Amino acid sequence: MRNLTLYATSAVELSGAGVSATAIDVDEGVVYAASEREDADGNVVVEVWNADQTPPTVVATFSAVSVPGAAQVVALRVLPEVRRICAIMRSGDITMLSLEDGSAEVEGTVERGISAAAWSPDESLLVVVTGTPAISVNRPDPSHPGEDKLVLMTATFDVLAETPLHALGFGQDAPINVGWGSKQTQFHGSLGKAAAHAPTHTRAGASPDDDRAPRISWRGDAAFFAVSALSPAVSADADTARRRVLRVYDRDGALQSTSEAVPGLEHALAWRPAGNLLAATQRFGFEGAGAGPEARHDVVFFERNGLRHGEFAIRAAELRGAGRWGYRVKELSWSSDSGVLAVWVERDEGDVVQLWTMGNYYWYLKQEIEAPAADGRFTSVSWHPEQALHILLTTKTAVIQRSYAWDTFAAPSSEPPHDTGAVAVFDGTQIKLTPFRTHPIPPPLSSAVLALSSPPRGPSHSASATPNAPRTRTRNPARTPIHAAFARRDALAVLWESGHVELWALRMRTREAPARGRGAVDPVRVWAGVLGAGGARAVCVLDACDGDGEGEREGDYVVGVLWRDRAGEYVSCVRVGGAVGEGEAVAASTTTSTTTALPSVNSRFVCGGRGVVCQGPSGEIHEYDAERRVFVPAARFPEFCLQAQCVPLPLPARAHGAAGEFKSEGETQPQTLYIGLGRSGTLHAASGTGAHRVLAANATSFAVAAGFVMCTTTAHEVRFVRVESVGRVLAASPGAGAEVEQAQAQAQAQEWEWETRRVERGSRIVVAVPSAMALVLQMPRGNLETISPRPLVLEVVKRDIDACVSALYVYVAYLWMASGDYRKAFFACRKHRINLNVLVEHDEARFLERIAAFVEQIGEVEHVNLFLSNLGCVSCPVSNLFGLTPPHPTPPPYRRGTQPAATIARLCDAVRVELERKDLKKYVNSILTAYVVKTPPEHEAALALLLRLRAESHPEVVEDAVKYIIFLVDADRLFDTALGMYDFSLVLMIAQHAQKDPREYLPFLRELRALDKYYQRFKIDDHLRRYEGALRNLSLAGADRFEEAVAYIESHTFCNQIVEDINECLDQLRKQLDRIRELRIRKVEEPDAFYGTEDVALHNVDVMTDVSMAPTAFTRYTVAPTTTSRSSRRTSRSKRKMERKVGSGRKGTVDEEEYLLKSLTKLAARFATIQDEARNLLPHLLQFTLEHREEGTAMQKQLADFEGELSCSLDEIWAKPPEEAPVDSWATRMEQVEKDRRTNPVDKVPKPELSSSSGKRWRINLFDVEA
Repeated sequence: MRNLTLYATSAVELSGAGVSATAIDVDEGVVYAASEREDADGNVVVEVWNADQTPPTVVATFSAVSVPGAAQVVALRVLPEVRRICAIMRSGDITMLSLEDGSAEVEGTVERGISAAAWSPDESLLVVVTGTPAISVNRPDPSHPGEDKLVLMTATFDVLAETPLHALGFGQDAPINVGWGSKQTQFHGSLGKAAAHAPTHTRAGASPDDDRAPRISWRGDAAFFAVSALSPAVSADADTARRRVLRVYDRDGALQSTSEAVPGLEHALAWRPAGNLLAATQRFGFEGAGAGPEARHDVVFFERNGLRHGEFAIRAAELRGAGRWGYRVKELSWSSDSGVLAVWVERDEGDVVQLWTMGNYYWYLKQEIEAPAADGRFTSVSWHPEQALHILLTTKTAVIQRSYAWDTFAAPSSEPPHDTGAVAVFDGTQIKLTPFRTHPIPPPLSSAVLALSSPPRGPSHSASATPNAPRTRTRNPARTPIHAAFARRDALAVLWESGHVELWALRMRTREAPARGRGAVDPVRVWAGVLGAGGARAVCVLDACDGDGEGEREGDYVVGVLWRDRAGEYVSCVRVGGAVGEGEAVAASTTTSTTTALPSVNSRFVCGGRGVVCQGPSGEIHEYDAERRVFVPAARFPEFCLQAQCVPLPLPARAHGAAGEFKSEGETQPQTLYIGLGRSGTLHAASGTGAHRVLAANATSFAVAAGFVMCTTTAHEVRFVRVESVGRVLAASPGAGAEVEQAQAQAQAQEWEWETRRVERGSRIVVAVPSAMALVLQMPRGNLETISPRPLVLEVVKRDIDACVSALYVYVAYLWMASGDYRKAFFACRKHRINLNVLVEHDEARFLERIAAFVEQIGEVEHVNLFLSNLGCVSCPVSNLFGLTPPHPTPPPYRRGTQPAATIARLCDAVRVELERKDLKKYVNSILTAYVVKTPPEHEAALALLLRLRAESHPEVVEDAVKYIIFLVDADRLFDTALGMYDFSLVLMIAQHAQKDPREYLPFLRELRALDKYYQRFKIDDHLRRYEGALRNLSLAGADRFEEAVAYIESHTFCNQIVEDINECLDQLRKQLDRIRELRIRKVEEPDAFYGTEDVALHNVDVMTDVSMAPTAFTRYTVAPTTTSRSSRRTSRSKRKMERKVGSGRKGTVDEEEYLLKSLTKLAARFATIQDEARNLLPHLLQFTLEHREEGTAMQKQLADFEGELSCSLDEIWAKPPEEAPVDSWATRMEQVEKDRRTNPVDKVPKPELSSSSGKRWRINLFDVEA
């Protein structure tokens, strides 16, 4: 889904020179060009120019014998190690030129001449093919077919190998054919058997466009090279029987493989640097060619073994001229990153270089570079060996450099519901449009195809041309556009390099239901014109309401074009009005265009702003001032960012204002952030105040949508950070004096709070669609993946909850709408598996106010049940994510926790009351759920509701409700709860619907029915182990049950159990307190031994032995893994094991103290339980015999003593020494860093509270008096 965009150009004129070749000094960053001219003696004079100097200067000159035919310089190469330039001449001379003094020296001469030469990428080997096309190729004598030689030399021109160019045999990698699957092994019948064994003769001839010259191309790692040569003629008139043959050789000059016979194979050859493919061209439609129409012309690919491996068709219909074909392919060349294939085409009307890329197994024509009208022809085309997407082209009088970058033409992720997620993909004269909000279609498919017309020919003219801009004649303008840009509202501007602009109203629908007679996109061209005087590079389109004008209406746009001439760089803008229509054509009105000079050349538009914003080549950002009509500085990046975006910061919401309505008094324009991605993968954030921060150092792509900055990283994850948090850091204004340094230190120490999500390796962001809660990612192969990240989902949920809040303050009729769109938010959470607690946690008070609207909108019983069942479950606090409260600086941004029991009860009661008011019978299951999900659950109240319904004569409702509550709660627990309510009919109903065996409960129930009321209840409570209630009912059973009550108390030994528990707790407390004291002494005396200090920088470091060899730059094709790659990575199982080991608090580890603190917290909770038991038991002991009273007094004293000792121990353990005011120094900062690294377990484990400190009374005063 990416396109090539031109971001920098330069052209150097060499007047009167016949430039034929270029060479690049990658160490110094200098481009050298060789020009040729004839002297009086008929020899060729070669001048080598430094094309990066102003003006260009000649660094060396030499002469050589001229050979009729093509350019005399076969190869030009800078050898940085010896600071010399090697020029290989067609006459056979190998000349070395010194870069120091410009001297020239002929190292040697090949007598028969040189027809092709190529240096290896590591500059250690040189391959030459002897002979010239004038001598060897057209020779009709069949007795000399092998005189042309292939010579392999070292960098010092020592010959390593010399073999005939037209070698016999396949090579060392010859395949072994056993005949499986061939025609000879198949059954064809009696007549077909002879035909199957008969040899087949396929005539493979050479293309009429073949230039008869050999070609050499190296693989990127310099391990192999390929030679394409025309086979020799066997007779004087057998030229048509000759064919192209590809042969692959290794670094020693040994033949490895020979290509299969390909009819119509042409001279062009380029080995992809990645090494997997060799590219060539093939023609069809003539004698000796392959089967196919005459207009067919393919770029074909070969593997290293000589076998074919796919192809794609050159769009010949767009290139054909007046002749038979009107064009021919001259050369092919790959970019250094293997991503772009340049096809140099010679047309009758002038040369053009096409740039092709592949995505998802489809080849796109991304750009076309036309030769200047003054020359009409290119003399060389080559890529920079290290800077990817930097191409060099030469004409006879100029050296042209063009730098491209990958860019995604995506519609701005504007506020919903106006975001369409549209993406435009260039493919020749077509633009493929896909709105991902409604049609997530993978490439190369698309929702609509925009068929572009050819830009007008003839002299370019523009009202915005500057006075010194020359009138250029675009004799043959490129048909492929150079740039495109979306407006915020449903418009697309397309730009050609000639300055021709077309504005299209896309009329994209934003709903999934198709409109009658219309597709997802219904584009209409509304305006076309020319801006600038040629040399256009980028276009932007703004909604007129984003500018400074007044009274704009929908469909008014401002179109700006960035263009360049010899004097400088400019931006021309024009206002297009009324660009909305429903027909096939719309006449839009325009105003007079304005042109403004830019401060620097090779600038680039920054999208997303409310005005025209440009970025200079050094990272400076300028914004257009409409009043003064100049570009003024706005911000600055530390480096040039290939991708940059303006991000308006929202202002705080006005009181009683709508959510999302960002206005405040005294401030009319929001501040703007600038986010940019540099070449090195650094994601920058800058503001107009000069502040700058690095958001990520390993980013590969980014997007801004829904209030988040999203970026993918080389760690194969996508990260999210709120725009507001970036703005807060950049807008921080430190005070004076020492506060300045302190504020800067805090800013440097603050870490960004990223929400991360793992993605597939190499994923890049295509577009974010907030309305669809979607983030579209593209994989390296080209296929797409759409994910719904948690931040985007929660942002939409927040917006739905806050929907139409302002209507509450304006129109009473909109009261229901003012209660938020809870239904949409509910289903979004349900679909994307977000805990439904977010509906409450966003604003609990407002949710309680809107309970009626919530129930009304949700409606379905099962959905209300789902919501209630999620209350109290583990959830993610959304306040930080929604940006409602400032995030805590140290913990992770999204801490997980549970709802407090009181909150759960309050919410469940509110929902239950509303459900009972609305329809008790309909929502009975939901009401039961509200009782059950409480902490603790109210099972008795739920069963009481069933009794109530049964009393109101709703047996069918009761039956279904009983089945539902048995589904929610364990049947045995419900049986015991019903039994504890002393209602035997309810017990039987639960038992029957739970399908319990009657033999298990009927005898027990019959036995209970035969007892008196209170004694019956005593038996039930005793069975349920409700001893307090059992004792109470036994006391009510009559005076004759007194002795049984005393025996009941003694039999259960309540007092002895509590005393035993206290002794166990006391023993645990003293042991753990002593161990904590020991650990803290050791921590102070031996910190390194305690913390296990180690150098993290030494992790995963490969230590080379004496026999280890350093890796080279050309080892990408080797299969031997490195030590690092062989090292085992920790699996998920081992990670879980490690987590269990850390949580186990093994003795002697750094985690032991934290484990002991957690154990003491549990001990305090256990003591609280013991206190509750004592609170229930002590009053009964006071009322019985004197012996029981003495036991109660002793037990209360033991509990009080332990409580005091526990309180003192907790105070000692959780005590923190007073912190002194730190003295700001380097040593203090380092000490603070060390403290932060060694986290105190006391800070991680909160101090437990005892029941006495919380105000709970458990003691009996009379026991204290007796004690």
